[in-house]
Amino acid sequence: MKRVIAATVGVGIAVVGIVLTHGDSQELVAAQAAQAAACERVMALSLPNTTITGAELVAAGGFTPPGGGRPPSAAQMRVYADLPAFCRVSATLTPSDDSDIKVEVWLPAEGWNGKYQAVGNGAFTGSIRHGNMAAAVALGYASSSTDTGHVGNTASFGLGHPEKVIDFGYRSIHEMTVVSKAAGAALLLLERLLGRRPAGDEGGAALPGGLRWHHRRRPGPGLDRPRGRLAARGEAPGGRRVDAAPGRRPATGARRGARRL
Repeated sequence: MKRVIAATVGVGIAVVGIVLTHGDSQELVAAQAAQAAACERVMALSLPNTTITGAELVAAGGFTPPGGGRPPSAAQMRVYADLPAFCRVSATLTPSDDSDIKVEVWLPAEGWNGKYQAVGNGAFTGSIRHGNMAAAVALGYASSSTDTGHVGNTASFGLGHPEKVIDFGYRSIHEMTVVSKAAGAALLLLERLLGRRPAGDEGGAALPGGLRWHHRRRPGPGLDRPRGRLAARGEAPGGRRVDAAPGRRPATGARRGARRL
């Protein structure tokens, strides 16, 4: 009799465990579906001189770096494998007729610390810095990166293209920041409308802790400025060459001063 009772109790506990697990699974699936829906709807974001080319939820550990360029190191691949789920937004920015600025914005699906950390590029690098963005997202930051408006690692893009020099000098960073703030605010609003954010997050642009993102020409809360462009600061000979108009002395960082985002 005792064995029967014990067996019955054991089966009962197992059934309860299965029911609870099934319930948790359903909640997880529903949460992931809501995250994916909110992320995909960022595609509808409308900003001047901006085309949103992609918005997708990347599952935890599911990011695969694009081909081309230097292969990621083993350490970088481990960072990618450990990444939490995030909303990956891609955009093309055209603030001038000769501009073609590529941008990516990564927004953590869970555990966002309410801060935004943009990542920069070294020298004349014209590529999205996925590894640096992954390191920021792994720490809970929203992050973004830009190719600064050109492809490659030389200054040849600037010859005969003054607007591209401006993009490289400062404008790509500013435009990237505006898009990043807008995408983050839109995602928060969509998540609230879909029931994933408490109603207390007023206005949709509110961040955890009551911080807000404002679309102004200054850093937002928790914004880590990427390193200034070499051409804008006049620190690189190549930068001086492409920045100087014919017959004029190349501008230097001291003469031009720092530009604000």
